[in-house]
Amino acid sequence: MLETGGLTILSVVSIVILARYLSPREIGIAALALGVVQVLCMIVEMLFHDALVQRQNLTRRHVDSVFWTTTALGLLFTLLCWWIAAPMAALFDEPELAPVLSWMGLAMVFAGLGAAPLAVLRRDLRFRALTIRSLSGRVVGLVAAIGLAIGGFGVWALVAQQVLMLGVSCAVGWWMAKPRYRFGISLTGLAELAAFAFASVAALLISFSTVRVFTLLAGFFLGTTALGFINLAFRVVDTLRDVLEMVSNQVALPFFSRRQQDLSALGRAYYTATDFTCTLTVPLFAGLFITAPDLVVVVFGENWLPAVPYVQLLAILAVLHFPHLYAQSTLAALGYPRHNVSVNALAFVICAVGMLIFGPMGAAAAMTVWTARLVLSMPVRAALLHRVAQISIASQTRAALPSFTASGVMVTLLWLLHDNMLWNWPPIERLAAMVVTGGAIYAMTLLLVSPGSIPRLYQFLFVEMRKQKNPVL
Repeated sequence: MLETGGLTILSVVSIVILARYLSPREIGIAALALGVVQVLCMIVEMLFHDALVQRQNLTRRHVDSVFWTTTALGLLFTLLCWWIAAPMAALFDEPELAPVLSWMGLAMVFAGLGAAPLAVLRRDLRFRALTIRSLSGRVVGLVAAIGLAIGGFGVWALVAQQVLMLGVSCAVGWWMAKPRYRFGISLTGLAELAAFAFASVAALLISFSTVRVFTLLAGFFLGTTALGFINLAFRVVDTLRDVLEMVSNQVALPFFSRRQQDLSALGRAYYTATDFTCTLTVPLFAGLFITAPDLVVVVFGENWLPAVPYVQLLAILAVLHFPHLYAQSTLAALGYPRHNVSVNALAFVICAVGMLIFGPMGAAAAMTVWTARLVLSMPVRAALLHRVAQISIASQTRAALPSFTASGVMVTLLWLLHDNMLWNWPPIERLAAMVVTGGAIYAMTLLLVSPGSIPRLYQFLFVEMRKQKNPVL
């Protein structure tokens, strides 16, 4: 939570501060280069990441081969950036883009060098080391960027930020992991990882592309004003959802992978993880649904009130999403990342085709398409999980019933409180009262419907997780 939440906060701080010293044009140039570099870095870092974390009989041969392969891939992608820099600059009619993309591409050298240590640290559940690694890189990059921006270096402040961020993260990761790699690549070892690796990174890229396609088509059909309201809703809801999802899944894949040979133990772990996660997340998004009008006014101003229905819809979708959060990690842990590719591809097709057909009908139709993407793909993933993990569809959702019940009581009572007692309060005071009251209602109701939930959660976080630290290599 500290790692993921800290990175999110530092990202926000970074853009707020740097926007005061850099022009929109300079930030735009960096954004074009960063769009290319981030996608290529994601491929380098994540290509073999999940394969190393998931594989049960991992050997030194696998890790050595991945290290040299990702190092070579990082160097190759760096050269690719130098090669495409000039054509991209000509395409966007922005000559300064060429040197920016060329030098920012150096970040991929560090991404390649750090990919294998990153995966091994996560496999061994060494999250303290991962947190130090990630935050060190982000802080050093941010400090350097601010100093260069104040010194008048313009867009090069952002180039230095990206390169230093990955360079320092790589160095700290090596210091924490203390790896000793032997020279050589085993084609057999890579082949044993390749099918899983390609499917895993394909699922990630398809999921990443779905949001981008929806945003582009929404902007094309609905115009920039409507897209602005929708984009605000995504930022409000998905920023929080993504942080919580990343935190959960970083623990889930190595945790479930250790139980891949015992489906009964895996099923119990799945139930426990869903129970704990929903206990913490469902009330947050249910509360966001009921407080959205006041939250938007207090934080963004009354001009953004048209975004409220979108915030509320996305909050409902988040509530529906979290009971099935671990299906993707479980499929990967059992060695079936190709099923995630199929489900993510289905969601992508629903989104793209739906927007092409219904997008021109308005914002409500567009958000209906986005809802259909989740509602139609979620049962497919649940059925696949039932088939390969023998976790029934009913048991996949049963663990969420206590949090759903307590959250339903909370939303109902807050709605009655709002309409009968708080309707004429100032928005900020009403929001504060509803947050405090809602938290108390949820906690008391949860203790009534599931008295053991909170003690079990405490036991897991502060006792059981300490027993899981068992490095393999």
